[in-house]
Amino acid sequence: MTVLAATVSVACGPYFPNMMLVGGDGPVLTAPGVWFHREMDRALARLKITAPPFPYVSPTNSSAEATRRADLADLRAALKRRADEEPAVEPLVEAYAEARQKLLNFGEARTAGENCPCDSDGEPRNPAPAFPDVRMPAGLPAEFADYFRGALAWHRGHTNMARTHWDALLARPAAERQFKSTWAAFMLAKSWEHEDAAKARANYSLVRTLAKSGFPDSLGLAAASIGWEARVCLHAGEHERAMELYLQQLALGDETAYQSLRTVVFMALEKAPENLEMLVANPRCRTVFMADLISSGSARFSLADTSKGTSALLEAIEHAGLTDVDAAEQLALLQYQLGNFEFAQRWVNRSTNAPVSQWIQAKLCLRDGRVKQAATILGQLTRVFPLVEPTNAPGHRLFESLLIARDESVLPTGRQLRGELGVLHLHRREYAQALDALLRAGFWVDAAYVAERVLTTDEFKNYVDSHWPEVMKDTEEDKELPGDLKPSVQSRQIRYVLARRLARDARGAEARHYFPPEQLAEYDQFIQYVTAALNASTPREQRITNHYAAAYLIRHRGMEMIGTEVQPDFTCWAGNFEAGPTWQDRATNAAASVAGATQDEIERAQAHGTQPDQRWHYRAFAPGLRAEARILEFELRLEEVMKLPRNTDETAMAFYKLGKGAPTLDLADIAYKQLVRRCRKTELGEAADRQRWFPPFDEKGKPIVTRQPKAENKTPEAAGPPPAGN
Repeated sequence: MTVLAATVSVACGPYFPNMMLVGGDGPVLTAPGVWFHREMDRALARLKITAPPFPYVSPTNSSAEATRRADLADLRAALKRRADEEPAVEPLVEAYAEARQKLLNFGEARTAGENCPCDSDGEPRNPAPAFPDVRMPAGLPAEFADYFRGALAWHRGHTNMARTHWDALLARPAAERQFKSTWAAFMLAKSWEHEDAAKARANYSLVRTLAKSGFPDSLGLAAASIGWEARVCLHAGEHERAMELYLQQLALGDETAYQSLRTVVFMALEKAPENLEMLVANPRCRTVFMADLISSGSARFSLADTSKGTSALLEAIEHAGLTDVDAAEQLALLQYQLGNFEFAQRWVNRSTNAPVSQWIQAKLCLRDGRVKQAATILGQLTRVFPLVEPTNAPGHRLFESLLIARDESVLPTGRQLRGELGVLHLHRREYAQALDALLRAGFWVDAAYVAERVLTTDEFKNYVDSHWPEVMKDTEEDKELPGDLKPSVQSRQIRYVLARRLARDARGAEARHYFPPEQLAEYDQFIQYVTAALNASTPREQRITNHYAAAYLIRHRGMEMIGTEVQPDFTCWAGNFEAGPTWQDRATNAAASVAGATQDEIERAQAHGTQPDQRWHYRAFAPGLRAEARILEFELRLEEVMKLPRNTDETAMAFYKLGKGAPTLDLADIAYKQLVRRCRKTELGEAADRQRWFPPFDEKGKPIVTRQPKAENKTPEAAGPPPAGN
């Protein structure tokens, strides 16, 4: 069985955050993963793996540049030790630097050609470079001369000759090879990698022995040799030794060891599944295997049913006789990730209430329909899992390595756990608690759905008044929180949503208390316009202006004044996208979802919609306001036209235009009747009377009558008898 995953399907648009009320069971039942690097850091402390006594050198430039600088620094130190006169030092160093640079350039050019040998026509894209004219400067200290001769031979491809020169260097008395001994041993090891693994390993070990003995190691080759030797062991199938060495490399601070360790796991599973019993018996190796298996992105989930090696590993771990709580907790997580819920429950029972196991227990309870028990467990775990991951976490417990990977993003586990609790509160009809849990966990879109569509207006107001009575001010500690978890942000957001809902419910006086200051002035302006527009004692001209002003504001700024945060307006996305919980989606999930919507939730969500319940619903108010303005404009114009003299062409045309531009048919009828009554003796008035409505005009601008009189009904008797037949 595969792990359930939550997804939000959006055809196009910006990044949308994780949501808990979208995606069915996935958001609640999804399995936590683990940061591999955190789990390995935890392993270093738990297994007491100490760093070898060598400095790890992380080059700030390319490795070639770091090598050049270290080489020249060593040469200057050797010349100073040899007591060369100062004027002679720099010319020799410069000559050496020039020769070494030619070798470096040649090596880089050759590598470029090897990595991209041919173009689409099969021709060499980067032809093999000619070997440069490199001459060893005279006067070099003997060990530098030996090493340089070896480098020349190495770059020419004369490997055995290079080894001869480096062996000669190491055969010199210790006092004569202080600076290049580690370098020579390292290069000898590299030269044997593909020919004799034992000799390669012996020389990498020699690098560390020389460094321990006090030979200078300016390039950090002793530390580097650990990873290089591990690679030799890996290719030789010595997976246990490779893991041990890579763990040492990691303890030194070399972060490349993370991926190397995962590579060892993969190689062991694919190449040597018969050795897994032996590897699992080693606590250090077992720890690496477990960390890789439970880590997000390890690809073990897809291999679980098809890889013989993975199956063998799981069997080996199951039969390893593990008794420690940490291993049991990891196995409970792993088996849940793989969908082996019976095995997961068994390891949960063995882990003595470990935090991650208890989280898995809550998910197993949900799968069995025990929502109340799951909610109780999650409520207890909120005291264990921090809402925000500390930057200086001890890293000694599994839950500090956890992550939730959903929708191609990573969610802190403390937030996920509280989000799950919010979903369960919603399922149990504990609506205010659901809102509080989702809001404080940073699931803003889900919280807004509960606030707007599930809670009644009074329930919502009571929640805000008791939990967020005013916009909060962040403490110094709060300032370190992510933006969506700051009390100042959360309090402002939830109060603003309440303000708009109260405004939609025609509770404008109450709404004012919750509007942000920058929105309140605009809202007050709208209310002022509407109030003045409806005031019959206000001059009609001002009422018209106020109607149009109110219409403009509600059309263009209605989202900020009465828009819903989620369905249907989606103010959370500035109205540009429809993404988030809707009661229709929740109703679809109600029957099948473990923690889906109840019938009470759906009925509430349906009842708390907008009028009209459609996207950008506030725009529907603008036409009505404009229509009222046009009615007032008609009335004002009618009064003016009524003052004109009767039976003049000017008056007739004024009534005609007034009627044709009337906002309603009833008002147009008023203008028509006045046209006929007051201007019947005009050509236009007489035509309107015969037309029984406003007549059209011909091409000469004359009114014409197109209405046909009704034909008179004649009986057969009146028409006379039919003609006589033949």
